Amino acid sequence: MFGPEILLFLLALGLSTGLERFLGNKTGWIALYGLALAFGLAIGMGFQAPLDPVTVLFRFLILAAALLAVALHLGEGGKRFALFLWASLFALLLCGANDLGMLFAASLSLGIACFHLLRSGTFFAFFFGVASLLFGSGILYGLTGSTRLGEIAERLGMGSPPAILASCLLMAGLGVMAILPPFHQWAADVAEKEAFSLEYFKLLVPPLAAFSAMLHLFPHAMGQARESWLLILVACILLALLWASFMILAQRSLKGFLAFLSISQFSFAFLGMAALRPGFLQGIAASWIHLLALSLALAGIAAVFASLDQTELDSCQGLFHRSPWLGVSLTLCLLSLLGLPPMLGFWGKWFLFSETFAGGLSGLVLLAALSLVLPLYASSILVRRIFWGKSKGEKLEAPFFSAIAIFSALSSIALFMLPSGLWSLGIRAAFGP
Repeated sequence: MFGPEILLFLLALGLSTGLERFLGNKTGWIALYGLALAFGLAIGMGFQAPLDPVTVLFRFLILAAALLAVALHLGEGGKRFALFLWASLFALLLCGANDLGMLFAASLSLGIACFHLLRSGTFFAFFFGVASLLFGSGILYGLTGSTRLGEIAERLGMGSPPAILASCLLMAGLGVMAILPPFHQWAADVAEKEAFSLEYFKLLVPPLAAFSAMLHLFPHAMGQARESWLLILVACILLALLWASFMILAQRSLKGFLAFLSISQFSFAFLGMAALRPGFLQGIAASWIHLLALSLALAGIAAVFASLDQTELDSCQGLFHRSPWLGVSLTLCLLSLLGLPPMLGFWGKWFLFSETFAGGLSGLVLLAALSLVLPLYASSILVRRIFWGKSKGEKLEAPFFSAIAIFSALSSIALFMLPSGLWSLGIRAAFGP
């Protein structure tokens, strides 16, 4: 049942112990094929024990995002493929952690791998996150006498001061990796020399793993103490929706725009978590569909940005005239992020808003909808530059990045036609096979 993890471990170990020097330029392709095989194994295994269905569902997303990140890195001529594999492996382990010890070990390992992969802005953030997890886990163990999440769910009582403190520490610890404001600063710390593939990876793979871990920890293990963590989560969501949306308008660089757009849109997934309550788990399916749309859209945007020869948003001026395929793909991916048809992002927002409203959080739904106004305005300015701006430079030839951008846009359109199938898959994971 752990075929993808074993495959990634063997491949990462091989690339880290000298195999890379013999493979030379083929290293990137080996990593790409390895992740593709791991993704195929995960699909082939399906919803089989001992992994719970939610872990299986988010394992698909993590492997798909890692696969797209490695493809982007290959196009950029990068060389850190072994670190991509290690980080992806630890993200899978965090995704399925059902014990506080595994939660801590996987978080620590993922933080170390991301620090070596990104080489900027991550050490102190992940150190803070892991330390918060350690102290929060200690309090939770003191309250229940167990590190197993299933046993904690049975023994933890209603909200108490120690439970509230544990909730704050655990939310902060996992919120760092889930880029949940105000714990998102490491993701917003943009290095201009950082490749777009690394930017895409850090904005999706660790957050997806942390989000899955939060689903296991808070609604499941700490369900009896829901009031102790729900208020904290709602406050973080409000901060993310409003503050990150304002920050998008202030961005002038491609990477800054991508970072805050991702932080803003990833926070919508937490609406589904906030809507979870005993017997009503549809929010898991809604969050999964939204994150699937986000993964595809960000891959397309990162591919287009990586193909440009400058780092400022002004480099998108007249992009449609330089490369029609890139210009149209970027526009479609932006539409998906904003939740507009005919893109998969529309169904992500639709299901999230519906389930959050059904969960009695109508005010949060209203604020979430209003928070889309600023990203919509910023994106409309960018689209105007793409189609009607004065072209800067000659015709843009980037077949590799064009293929990734077109694939992302077309996949989002195709999946837009399959809302019932995606919803059924998410519901199966939420309620079990």
